[in-house]
Amino acid sequence: MLPTRIAFRSAPVFLLTVAAAAFAAEPPKPKPVNLTRDELRVCMTLKDEIDTRRVAYERDVKAHDDAWQLIVKETSDINAAKDSVDTKDPKSVTAFNDRITARNKNAEAHNARAQAVNTSGTELQGVQKRYIDACNDRPFLVGDREALLKERAAAAAASAPAKP
Repeated sequence: MLPTRIAFRSAPVFLLTVAAAAFAAEPPKPKPVNLTRDELRVCMTLKDEIDTRRVAYERDVKAHDDAWQLIVKETSDINAAKDSVDTKDPKSVTAFNDRITARNKNAEAHNARAQAVNTSGTELQGVQKRYIDACNDRPFLVGDREALLKERAAAAAASAPAKP
């Protein structure tokens, strides 16, 4: 009976020892280093570039979707009209085929524009990755940010045309 009692008393001590060893095995996390003013300037420029590219990308995607809806509508109109085409009249058949050809050309142009939209999306992701790698989760001094914002405001005021 004595060995069982000793085992129960030593189990919590063993568990605490294992937990302490696991805790001690984790290396301490390095303290993040503040961004320098130049690094912060680069990060702010990257953030502005991301915002500009995102607005342009969202605008392009909306235009792409709107154009696609027009192509889908034209396709459904063509499908609805195909039964009413007089197949004995060559002019009617030619007009219907010309309508299909025009829709196909629009679809091909739309696909080409889609490649451009995909490219701009990929470029946006590249800029976002650069921002995350260089700037994300890195602290900075608020005074540096305020100084850079003042620099930007002064540069914008200097580049603005003078009022007569």
